[in-house]
This record gives sequence, C-alpha cells and structure tokens, in this order.
Amino acid sequence: MGQLLRLTNTWVQAALWLVAAVFAAFLIGLGGKLLDKLWEAERPLTLQQFSDPTRSSNAQHQLHLAEARVQSVRMHLEQARHKLGVAKTNTTLARQNFDLWLASRDAAARPDQESELLIRTSELDQVRAAEQATLAAVRAQEQALLQAIEQRDQASRHWSSLERAALAALEQARWHQQMQAFLYRLAITAPLVLLACWLFIKKRGSHWWPFIWGYIFFAAFTFFVELVPHVPAYSGYVRYIVGIVITVLVGRFAILSLQAGDAAGAGSAPAACPACARPTAQSEEQDYCPHCGTRLFNSCGKCKTRKTAFARFCTACGTPSVADGA
Repeated sequence: MGQLLRLTNTWVQAALWLVAAVFAAFLIGLGGKLLDKLWEAERPLTLQQFSDPTRSSNAQHQLHLAEARVQSVRMHLEQARHKLGVAKTNTTLARQNFDLWLASRDAAARPDQESELLIRTSELDQVRAAEQATLAAVRAQEQALLQAIEQRDQASRHWSSLERAALAALEQARWHQQMQAFLYRLAITAPLVLLACWLFIKKRGSHWWPFIWGYIFFAAFTFFVELVPHVPAYSGYVRYIVGIVITVLVGRFAILSLQAGDAAGAGSAPAACPACARPTAQSEEQDYCPHCGTRLFNSCGKCKTRKTAFARFCTACGTPSVADGA
C-alpha cells in the first residue's frame, strides 16, 4: 500500500510541476506579445535622418559629375591612343617607302630626282609631325585624366566626411534609443523579479505552489531573456555575473534550510513530509506520512530510542543511523 501511495504521489507531484511549467509558458507568451507591441511603437532610425539634405545632394551631384568626367576623359584618352598607334604605323610605312625610294635613286644615280627627294622628305616630315601631334594629344588627355581623378577623389572625400558625420550621429541616437528601451524593460521587469523573490522566500511552499513556481519561472525567463540581453554594453558579462550571484544566493539559502531542518528534526516530526512536502501531524504515534506512506520515525538500533528517520545519529547515544527498520 505504501509503495502505491508513493507512486501515486510521484505522479501527482509531476502533474503539479507540469502545471507550473504550462502556467509559466502562458505567462511568457503573454509578456512577449506585450513587449512586441511596445517596441513596435519605436521609430526606426535611418542615416538620412542625420544628414543635411542640401549638402548631401550637392556632394552626391558633384561626385557623379566627377565620375562622369573621369569616364569621358578615359574614353577620349583611348581614342587618342588609338590615333597615336595609327600615326606610328603611318610613320613607319612612310619611312620604309622613303628608304626604298632612296635606295633605288642611289642605284640609278639620277641627279634629276633632287626635286622629288625634297618632296618625299617633306611628306615624311609631315607624317612625323602628325605623329608628334597625336602624341601630344595623348599626353594632354593623360593629364586631363589625372586632374579628373583628383577632382573625383576630392568629391569622394567630401561625401565620405558627410557620411561619417551622419553615421556618428546615427550611432549616438541608436545608443540613446537602446538605453531608453533598456530602461523601459527594467521598469517592467524589476517589479516582476522583486515579486518573484518575495514569493520564493515566503510562499513557495504554500497550497498554491504550482502557480507560484510558474510565476517564478516566468520572472526568471523575463529577467535573463527580455532584460539582460538588452543592456547597452557587456550584456553577456552581466548575464553570467547575475546568474552566478543568483545561484550562490539560492544555493546558500537551500544549504542553510537543509542544515536547519537537520538540526530541528533530531527529536520531533518534520513539519512537512520530505517526500511529498505535505504537512504532517506532530504526534509521537505517527511514524509514517499519511499522504505518501514515507516513514518519518524509527528507533535507534542500539538504545531503541525513538528518533526521526532522517537523523544521521541517535540523539540519546550518538549511534549512527542504520537502514530503515533497524
């Protein structure tokens, strides 16, 4: 019978803990919806909000004009280089023709061709002059390209300076917005966490403990998920540090409670059954929990003094406790 009672109590305890978990899940869902609605009212920040429209428009226009001029000068430079190549080819051909004609003239030894020599020499000079003029045009276009690139770089630096100033203002505004959002979250979550701490200290063992623990789980989730990650800086460090502090405080509270229970339970029945956490009667004739059947009292194996089943030593003779039923 006692085994059946223990099994039933275990399932009841599991069901109650499930109720606590479900209650916490619904609270978390409701809190998430409320917070989402609150943050939807925040106005998103953009870079254009922190830029001077007139100066930005002028800077962009100048940058576009400078870029267009660079492309135009590059196109003219390519054309001039192509013309230079053609002029060099013409000069080479003209020089070859002149050399061939001059060789044939010397072979024939005809002095009447002096006038033709002058004409051909003049034509060759004209071809060379055309090549030099084309080369000068290429040099002029190269210089124009350098000037256009310099103007484009100046326009780009001016635009970058305006953009950096706008970005700095945007980052500052975002930091203020994050701080404001964090303060909103702190104002909402701080009362929830404080109430959870009070319930844990005062009411965690009450008749409505599943709902109390569910609310405690909800408050812990709200603190670590909805508040700590939104600290403007070092949120990860804050989360771990707060977790360490809370773990130490809860662990210390549990250790002190256990030590106090061991000291108080040496000669009297526990106020609540350790197995099912339900209250028990302070009676010398009650050796078993009426709710789950757990044995609360036994006798010392040496002096037969009645003692709590959870005491490590007999309070009358100091004999260590033995297995249940000694």
